[in-house]
Amino acid sequence: MGLTGFFRLTLYTRFSVILFFGAFVLLGYISPPLLLFGAVDVAGALWTWSALRKENASV
Repeated sequence: MGLTGFFRLTLYTRFSVILFFGAFVLLGYISPPLLLFGAVDVAGALWTWSALRKENASV
């Protein structure tokens, strides 16, 4: 299994980052451009999720 389990667990956190950043922007805690970092993290999470799906399909 290796690090696959860890990568799978990080997906939940990485997808939730954009939600928290959005809430923080609405509350005025951070500035809106920081949402770009959240969007990049979501893109990375989608890439990881896709790679994990392909790995499971090949097993």
